[in-house]
Amino acid sequence: MKIINIKTGIEKEIPTFNCNICDCKFTEQEGGITNGVFGMLPVSFCPTCLSGMFSMVEYFKGEEMTKKEILERIQNVLNQDVDTESGDLDLLRHDLENDIIGSSDDE
Repeated sequence: MKIINIKTGIEKEIPTFNCNICDCKFTEQEGGITNGVFGMLPVSFCPTCLSGMFSMVEYFKGEEMTKKEILERIQNVLNQDVDTESGDLDLLRHDLENDIIGSSDDE
């Protein structure tokens, strides 16, 4: 990815990586894993797929996620500009935020 300063015209190259799961392009600033390894295999995972892998591990370990952890995962996906046409993830995010705020008021 290339960024050009409009005032100076100086170009800056920002390296992108391909996710080994969904094949999307992402930058190091977006998060994820850019140069990981599984055993001897080099891998890169975008933030969304990395989050999904953590969820899968937690599921198999038998631990339930807290509402705050679920909210963080949803926000991570929304930061990737991924949602349904009707904005279902954003609505779920809104409901979870209200539920977390409401439950902390009760404490």
